[in-house]
Amino acid sequence: MSTQDDDSTRYALILVTAVVLLVVAGVVGLGVAKARHTAPSAAQLAQATAPTTVKLYFDTGSAMLPPDAQSLLDQAADRARASTTAVVTISGFVDASGDPQANAELAKQRAAAVRHALEANGVPPHAIQLSKPQNIVGGSDAREARRVELTVR
Repeated sequence: MSTQDDDSTRYALILVTAVVLLVVAGVVGLGVAKARHTAPSAAQLAQATAPTTVKLYFDTGSAMLPPDAQSLLDQAADRARASTTAVVTISGFVDASGDPQANAELAKQRAAAVRHALEANGVPPHAIQLSKPQNIVGGSDAREARRVELTVR
């Protein structure tokens, strides 16, 4: 009987040793994983929290989203959805020529088209703010007067 008790004790010790080694390996593995995952640098944090501005240029007299808008809107929406505190400000611009009321209405329609596209892309309505249309006079590029700017903060 003594041999059988010795065998049982030996198996129990082997089992306890194996469990202890597994626990130690797990703890060491977690330590290594944490060491590999370093905190972001100050520059990375600043870049992630810095406002991002996207400009969409519309055709003359049109509130239809431009062909290149989707990829730019996707990027802005991704950034806005990444933070529960993100706010997207949409500003429509108009030029000083022509009927001021018609220009202001066109700027509103353009901003609304951008807002709807962002909402369709999962940005919550409470995270979107429309800014009053701004006048722009002159400039070397006439497109600047037909733009909508999105700023994600």
